[in-house]
Amino acid sequence: MDGLVKYKILNERKIIIHYYGGQVCITQIKENALKLMEDEDFSPDFDEITDLRNSELVFNHKDDILNYIRFLKTKPSYLSKRKIAVLTNSPDHVVKSTLYKGFGNSLPMRPQVFSTFESVKNYLDIPDFSEQEFNYIISWMRESKD
Repeated sequence: MDGLVKYKILNERKIIIHYYGGQVCITQIKENALKLMEDEDFSPDFDEITDLRNSELVFNHKDDILNYIRFLKTKPSYLSKRKIAVLTNSPDHVVKSTLYKGFGNSLPMRPQVFSTFESVKNYLDIPDFSEQEFNYIISWMRESKD
């Protein structure tokens, strides 16, 4: 299965949602970050939700994560103090997300890994964002051709 990495900016909520589906490599994650930075609606101050639940992360644990962190450090317009909630249902996702958090401790972003949307809502302090609304957005991203 080919990998899919997309984002959706919710300006009114000041949130960026990332969707990963299928077999995702680090190159796709970098390309998504570059595309996001070029988006006129992008704000580095918006918190982020990264939904990994329908993906398999097919990259080297340490080397690719360190490479991605070096890549981010060359993009000052992307870096800011914001929260990133990683939604997962896989031990492999937890390992790779935890490595990213540990190796990326010099980055201003603060990622945390969660297994429920309710925990994501609490971490990002978005009580009026329903799981139904989130799932609708994820479904749209998964099925959208753009």
